[in-house]
Amino acid sequence: MTAIMDEMRRLDAARDRGELSAVDHAARKAALIEAIPDAETGPPMAQTIGVWHMIILSFSLVGFVSGAALMISGDVTLALTLGITVLASVTIGLFRMIDE
Repeated sequence: MTAIMDEMRRLDAARDRGELSAVDHAARKAALIEAIPDAETGPPMAQTIGVWHMIILSFSLVGFVSGAALMISGDVTLALTLGITVLASVTIGLFRMIDE
């Protein structure tokens, strides 16, 4: 990607010096842009796994973590705080998956 940006800068400099016409500059720049490979190789993660499956999995994870923390510590407040923290992090992950 850096090589392509360097080449675009060289094309801009050549156009500014008058070595390239505006039409040639546009054509060469378009050819460089077309040479950039697509980054996406498959369907987004949200489509592959399914958002509803991830939501069900996240609530199961929250229940498991909260239950384990309650059994280990015996403190309901600590268990709920840990469960809410896990739910918040999973929610952020789900939003990132949806944005892909």
